[in-house]
Amino acid sequence: MLLRSSPDPTAQSRTHNPCTSLAWRNASGNMGMFLALLIWGLSLQIHAQVLLAGFDDLTMGFVGKSFTDGGITFSNLDMRGGPSRTFAIQTSLKDTPGFSPPNYLIFGAYSPQPGFLLTRFGSLDITFSGEATAATVYAHTVSSANILTLQAFQNGNVVAAETLFASEASSGFAPLTVLGEFDRLRLVASGAYDNGAILLGIDNVSVTIIPEPHINGLVAAGLTLLTLAYIARRSRSPS
Repeated sequence: MLLRSSPDPTAQSRTHNPCTSLAWRNASGNMGMFLALLIWGLSLQIHAQVLLAGFDDLTMGFVGKSFTDGGITFSNLDMRGGPSRTFAIQTSLKDTPGFSPPNYLIFGAYSPQPGFLLTRFGSLDITFSGEATAATVYAHTVSSANILTLQAFQNGNVVAAETLFASEASSGFAPLTVLGEFDRLRLVASGAYDNGAILLGIDNVSVTIIPEPHINGLVAAGLTLLTLAYIARRSRSPS
């Protein structure tokens, strides 16, 4: 007697389906691309924390012997014999190269009417939270034989500096930039003329901050979990 086995209703579902396999590989490829783009996007955010002091949200007038704008603190003003050690905000609508209206920073005085004014300057400190990899200060001076230097410090030692002659920044705001790893900045005038002082205004001070270690750790943990979940899902994919 010949026995016939009845068809297994689930057999078709267990049969290898090349279309299903191809669709899964396409989905896996898309997931891999998504994770790569996600990691790239997060890495840009991690490494692009830029602080900016443009002074444009501040009111024209004196702002004190220490103040903070955009996460950057300005303090310890020395005017080399000037009558005041107080920072001031000046407003101007003048079309000057390197200047972003309406405000910029000057020292010890200001004009109550909008207008362009440069004031006596010797040095100041620039501080921020964390460590930085780059910083730029735009400076405008009256031409003289003295110089202006942006110094970067790490643990009390100068690790980078850039200098320009006052004459180089007399036609507009010129950038001073330092690169490296540092925890504070100092802007200082020097030279043989007038006790090293210059007439100065500054604008658009920017500092690029290194992310705090715990932020990097949280992001790394999140990316690791995403990657492990993707690998686990792919290991269960149909062959």
